[in-house]
This record gives sequence, structure tokens and C-alpha cells, in this order.
Amino acid sequence: MNDSTIEISQFSTSFQGLTTSHAALTAYMSSTSILYEMPGSIRSSPISRQVAIALAHGQALSMTSNVLPTTTLVRAAHQGKKRVGDNSTCLAETETQVISRVSVAQHPWTWPSRAKYSAVFWLFALTIAVNVNGAGFAPIAESVAKELNTSKQTLLVGNALYFVAQGVAPLLLAPLSEIQGRLVIYSVSGALFCLLYIPQALARHAAVWILARIIQGCVGSVVEANVGGSLADLFHPSQRGVILSAYVATNYVGTGCGPLLTAASASLGWRSQAWIAMALAASVAIGLLIFGKETRLLDPGRADISPSSPPNEPLESQCSERNGSDRADSRSCGRDLARPLVYLFTEPIVAIFSVWIGFTFGVCYLVIESAYIIFKAQPTPFHGSKATMEYGWTDLQTSGALLAYVAGALLGFLTSLHQEKVYQGVARRCEGRPTPSEARLGWSFVGGVTFAAACFWYAFAAQPNVHPAAAIVALAFIVAGVFPIHCASFAYLADIYEEFAASALAGQTFVRTVAAGCFPLFADDMYRALTPPIASAVLGAVAALQCAIPLILMRYGPALRARSRRA
Repeated sequence: MNDSTIEISQFSTSFQGLTTSHAALTAYMSSTSILYEMPGSIRSSPISRQVAIALAHGQALSMTSNVLPTTTLVRAAHQGKKRVGDNSTCLAETETQVISRVSVAQHPWTWPSRAKYSAVFWLFALTIAVNVNGAGFAPIAESVAKELNTSKQTLLVGNALYFVAQGVAPLLLAPLSEIQGRLVIYSVSGALFCLLYIPQALARHAAVWILARIIQGCVGSVVEANVGGSLADLFHPSQRGVILSAYVATNYVGTGCGPLLTAASASLGWRSQAWIAMALAASVAIGLLIFGKETRLLDPGRADISPSSPPNEPLESQCSERNGSDRADSRSCGRDLARPLVYLFTEPIVAIFSVWIGFTFGVCYLVIESAYIIFKAQPTPFHGSKATMEYGWTDLQTSGALLAYVAGALLGFLTSLHQEKVYQGVARRCEGRPTPSEARLGWSFVGGVTFAAACFWYAFAAQPNVHPAAAIVALAFIVAGVFPIHCASFAYLADIYEEFAASALAGQTFVRTVAAGCFPLFADDMYRALTPPIASAVLGAVAALQCAIPLILMRYGPALRARSRRA
């Protein structure tokens, strides 16, 4: 018997009534790498980690003959004592406190595959609807501006605010879903997203249209705020890679299809398009309401404990009991709602990834605007040059070229399958020990290099004297390069901040969506002033500098996580 087995055996004796078989417990822990979502303060302790694994998963408890009627989940690592079970036994726990109990059958990890993928389907449908709405505005911007008697640039600012709202709202929605549950957030947001097409379709003034657009961005941000967290709820870390990649793919599918769907139905008029979009959004909202299931496990007897609480602070000062003071509840709620911003500005890993994915995602939306400058029929002279930016294409043809985004997403998804295979190989080599999160980053480096190279490719291919197929292929590889970066940002942060993944992702989402909204605003001036080759080359140069980010995280990520009080 090795030292770790002796330690586990000795530590387990303090959990009287939880297990009577040290051998079964040790055998289970040596044969699985399952690690229930918990703060890093627990993962830092080998003993706490191993006991948490055994207590958090039904297989371990099923090996024993004397267990609590509900699975006991280890949720925080502090010193002190805590009452366990329905009896009055108060157990001394030197490294952990058991603070929440949930039935094994209720845990989403144990749901049948059919139930899991039913939930995933509706979440993906909502994601596509939100992204089609955001990207699909470009082809109709001029017609909407003409009818509302305003400038195209004014409406582009309004559309940018749609994305900014998608970045700001998750700062509230993500932690709120961790407190109140995710299903109620999805249901209310889906219904409001649908209804907000009405003022857009009936608008007679630009201000009405812009205001409705901003509010719709806020409620549509639920896909940015919570879907990543829901997938973390549903799937064990060993299964998350592929499903998170599929979620990222739905974002780019919606982005690529949005302009084409709008351009193809342009003859109906933009108001009719709004009514059709409302009908499609309504079908998704109704599906969520009927078939949606709550994935966030909630304990109605307590509030969540903030991971930002000092490690030596007593439990009573972090989370008030139900009969405690309202002031304590308010402080706890305030900490929960502020968590995304706290993570963004105090967690180096979140900040680094946010800057990287923010720039790459912003470029994806900037390139959509640049396509309408480069490919459209109207001859437009370069600044100080007699050459023109013109392929002679219509809005519909230009929007069709943006289907390259869908092709790029498919290419990116294939790389994610290999990334998952690499991750699983590392997990097997760990032989039951927690798999290092940096194993998620391999393809993000390749993606960064591909993204930078594709920007240079687009720079010199998107010219009238070059066949348009060259520029379209470059568009596909721009997305194929961003894809593994986007996947890594989800999987890496979800692994590190597991229970509060939605909050960590909300901080990253804030930067990413604000960039997606703001970058297109300067696309026209940038491409006309610098010319397309130089403008795209500037983007490629910045992207090349960022290729070092995954290498830095591979080298220093473990140290940064070890120093974090939240990872």
C-alpha cells in the first residue's frame, strides 16, 4: 500500500457513515480520473481531491454498504467543522467542508444521452438564431437606413450596440444563472428575443429600431453567457472537448449563413424579414420552454459561496443561513454578480485569453464588412490610386462568398477532433491523476499561426486582378484559424474554473462581443484609406504577434493556476 492509499484510508475515517470500505474506495479512485467540478483550492490538496472524487460520483458510493441517502459533494476547502447528514454528528474536517448534497440521479452527468443531446439541440438552435440575427444585418443596412431616413453608419453603430449588449449582459446573466438556475434564464430570454422583432418590424424612426436592437442583444447574450456553462454542467471534462467544439461551430455557421439568408430574401423587404425571423425565433423559444431541462444543480437551502472569499474565513461569514441576516445574503449576491468582472481583471489567464479571442473574433466581423467593400459591383477608387476595389458582384453573390465561414468552421471542427484525441492521450498517461488543462492548448497555437497566415493571404488575394476563389478560400482559413482558439478559450477556462465557468466565460465574452461589434465600424474607413492589401496585412501582423500566447500559457499556465485563489 503506497503513501497516498494510507493517507486516503486515514482521511476517510473522519467521514463516519460515508463509507465502510477503504479498499473499494481506493480501488475506485485508482481506476478513474473523474473529478467533480470544484474550486481549485480543493484540487490543490491530493487528499481532498481523491475523497471528493469518491464522494461526488455514484459509482464510488455504490461500492459501499453504508452511505448517506444523497451524494455529498465537496464544494469548498476551508478549515472548520460542518454538520453532515440528518443526524447531529459534527465531523472534524481538516481540509474540506461538505456543504451541499444532491441526488446522484439528478446530476446531469448521469442523464441518458437522449436527454443530454435534446438539451444541446435547443441550445444550439438558439445560438444559431442569435448569430444569424447579428451577422445578417450587413446586406440590408442601406435599405433600412433609406426607409428610416438616417445614415448607414448610424445603423451600423446601432448594430454594433447589439454586440456590445451581448458582451455586457453576460456579466449579470452568467452569475445569475449560477444562483437561480439556467433554464429560467433561457426561457425568459428566448421569449423576449422573439418579441423584440416586433418593434424592429414596425419601426418608423431609427431610434426605435436601435433601442429594440440593443435590448435584443442583451437578451440574446444568454447564448454567450450560459451555453458554455450548461455544456460544462452536462458533460464530464473528458467529454467536453467535442461538444464545446460543436457549440463553437454553431456560432460560425450562424455568422456565415446570416448574410446569405438576409440577401436571399431581400425582395421581401426588411420588415417582412423581421416577421419571418420572429417566427423562427418563436419556434426555438417554444422548444426551450417545452423540452428544456435545468442543468444547474441548486441547493435551495443555501446561497453559493464565492470563490473569492479568503481561504481562512469561516463558512458563516461567507454564506448566511436561511434564517440569517439579509445583509449577509446581499453581500453574497453582490460577490456572485461581480464575479465575471473580478475574473476578467484579476485572473491573468482570463485576461490573456480575452484579448486574444477578442481580436480574432473582431477580425471575423470586420472581414464581413470588408467583403462588401471588395466584392461589390460599385467601382470605388483606392485612396490616391486609379485602381478600383471591384469584382462586380451583387449583395447576394457577396453574401454567398461568406459561406466560406461555414466551410472554415467545418475545417476547424475537424482540428478539434484531433485536439480532443491529444487531450485524451494525455489523460490516459496521467493514470488517474487530474489532466493538466494546458493539454487543451495544442491546436490553438496552430490556429493562431493559420489565422495570421490567412490574413496575409486575404490581403494579397482580395484584388480585382486575382481570381475571387483565392480570397474566398482565405476567408475559410481565417475562420479555421480562429476556431481552435475559440474552442481552447471555452475548454481551457471551463476546465480551470469549472463550477464558475459561466462567470469566467462571461468576462471573455464581454471582450469578444464588444470587439465583434466595434471592429466593423472602422472597416470601411480602414480599407478605403489603407487599401485592402495593406489593411488586411496590418491585421495579419497583429495576429502574428499573438501566436506566442498559447506557448506562454503552456509554459506558465500551471504556475498561474497555482497562484490563483479561484482556479
